[in-house]
Amino acid sequence: RLTTSPGGAAADFGPAFRPDGRYLSFVRVSSYAASEVFGLGLTSDLRPAGPPAQLTHAGRMAISPVWLPGGRELIVLIGGILNLTPWRINARTGTSRRMDLAPEGITEISGVPRPDRTLTAVYTRDVRDSNIWRIGPDGHAQTIITSTREDMSPQFSADGTMLAFVSSRTGALEIWTSRADGSNPLQITSFGGIDVHAPRWSPDGRKLAFAARPEGHGDVFVVGS
Repeated sequence: RLTTSPGGAAADFGPAFRPDGRYLSFVRVSSYAASEVFGLGLTSDLRPAGPPAQLTHAGRMAISPVWLPGGRELIVLIGGILNLTPWRINARTGTSRRMDLAPEGITEISGVPRPDRTLTAVYTRDVRDSNIWRIGPDGHAQTIITSTREDMSPQFSADGTMLAFVSSRTGALEIWTSRADGSNPLQITSFGGIDVHAPRWSPDGRKLAFAARPEGHGDVFVVGS
C-alpha cells in the first residue's frame, strides 16, 4: 500500500507514474465533486519516500493527471461536473495555465510520453442532450424546453405560469426559469460548473430554493427568481 486517505477523504485513485518511475501522482477525493491531485515520491523499491504533497489547489474537481515528457509538468482536468477543462500544472512550483486541448464534455484523459518528448493522449468526451416535455389534459406530450445540451429537473411555480429547471446549455449546470410554455428562458445562477440541482419555487413564486456544491459538499441556497 502506497497511500492511505486521511479521515474525511472518500478515496485515493487515479495513480500515474512520472516518466522516471520515481514519483507517483494520484487523485484524493475529499467529498462529492471535490478532489485534488497529490504527488508521492518513491524509493528504488517503490516504497513511499515521504508524505504525499498536494500539487493542485483547485477547490473543485481535479482529476485524470497525465505526466508530460520530462516529468516536470502534468495535464490535469479541473472544473465541475460537465465542465472539466485541461490545465497544465508545474509539479514543483504549482503554477498552472489553462490549455486549449479538447472540446467541451471531456471527462477523462490519459497519455504516454514518447521518446521524442511528445505526448500521445486519448480522452473521453461525454455530451448529453435531454429535453423537458409537457403532458396536456388529453395525454399528448410535447417538448417545451430544448437545447443541444441537458435540460432537466423541471418544476412549475404554484400559479402554473413559470417553470424552473436545470440546464447545461451554457457549458455548465445552472438554474434557469422560463414561462410555462418554455418561452423567454432566463439564467438565474452563474456558478460556472458545480453540481446544481432540484430547483423548487417558494409559494409566492418570488424565490427559488435549490441544492449546489460550490465547495464540494452539498448545501441549500435560495435566490430571487
